[in-house]
Amino acid sequence: MALDNAKNFAKVTVSTGYNAAATSIALASGHGAKLPTAPFNVVWWNASDYGDPSDDPNVEIVRVTNISTDTLTVTRAQEGTSASTKNTAGKTYKMIAGLTAKVINTDLAGLGGMTLKSYSTANASSISVTGLDLEADLDYYIILEASGASADAIRIRFNNDSGGNYNTRFLRDASTGTSATATSGLAGIDQTKKIHMIEGHIMKRASQNTFWQMTAIGNDAVTGADLPSNCKTAGNYNSTTNVTRIDFLSESGNTFNWKLWILKPATS
Repeated sequence: MALDNAKNFAKVTVSTGYNAAATSIALASGHGAKLPTAPFNVVWWNASDYGDPSDDPNVEIVRVTNISTDTLTVTRAQEGTSASTKNTAGKTYKMIAGLTAKVINTDLAGLGGMTLKSYSTANASSISVTGLDLEADLDYYIILEASGASADAIRIRFNNDSGGNYNTRFLRDASTGTSATATSGLAGIDQTKKIHMIEGHIMKRASQNTFWQMTAIGNDAVTGADLPSNCKTAGNYNSTTNVTRIDFLSESGNTFNWKLWILKPATS
């Protein structure tokens, strides 16, 4: 996604008044050259009565889609504003191509940044995220918080696959750890906890398996094959099928309040 073009001091005067339906807007002579190359958004307001555009109750953001000398072609009512009449006699109306919420919330978020999605569900034995399509070679960052009345381990499952398609390796500090094959998803993370904080990464290799790494955050000791607190589990999901669903589930069916965040890297 490319950012809109910008130009310093891009403030112009509108030559006459217009109704709320007008889309061809004439500027004062020579003012078209003050603006950047279309497309971009401008704030349009009554400059006679309001030195600050945000004080004008009829202020409007419009999108400039073309400039022909000093005439703009615009799309009205952008970014949650409403098209309004701007033809009060004796008033001067101006436009300024400055920073708007679209640039911060949409343009910059999709350019060299990341996409964050959050999910939550209460009093359930699992949380499921569907509609995913893990793009090859992108490292997805995951944070999970689960809190319940009963201690239990948390399992992770891809594509709702409960078969033996998971290779798991547990690491405690610098030791070599142990290996396990989970028949119902990633082997349980921390069976002694009522509150789980888990962070991890998932990566899908093109035409290959999905690799994951998870870390349980906490100080409770655990035994057996479950992942100790402050230690890591890593491995792969042995399927070349694209991952479109991820489930986190209570190993014994206990209920938790779940919060999940998935951070996806930008693709361009």
